[in-house]
Amino acid sequence: MQSLAQSTRNAAILDTDALIQYIIDRHHQRERFILTQLEDTILQACEKYPDNALLLSFYQKFIVAHQELLNHFESEEQDLYPKILHGEKVNWDKLTKEHIILAQSVQQLSELLTKIKLENNKISSDLVNKMVENFENFAVDVHHHMFLENMVLFKR
Repeated sequence: MQSLAQSTRNAAILDTDALIQYIIDRHHQRERFILTQLEDTILQACEKYPDNALLLSFYQKFIVAHQELLNHFESEEQDLYPKILHGEKVNWDKLTKEHIILAQSVQQLSELLTKIKLENNKISSDLVNKMVENFENFAVDVHHHMFLENMVLFKR
């Protein structure tokens, strides 16, 4: 995977239309895919360990965050990006605040996942490792995605 710096340099040279398409193709689609994989893994773990309170809490918070992200992607694709492309007024502060809230959700999930990892002796290592791997891939991609929007697209 490209570093954040390399990804940003590559994206910065794209025109606005190409940058938006890159964000949709590279980040929105990838994150949707990873979220689906992650949900499947969490469900497997919840079915195998239905009495694990941390795992159930993670799943509940994940479902909320997952839906918020899907709604956010839809809003960007159907409303924000067309406005940008047509030169219409956009509330940049609102969008930046949404990204902060989404980043906080990802951070909270990460902290909860760390607690689950510490409790690893009660849950299959394979399931925990798969959850951690999928979540870390997701978190890195979300970080790149929001950075590109906040620091490249929204600055144009």
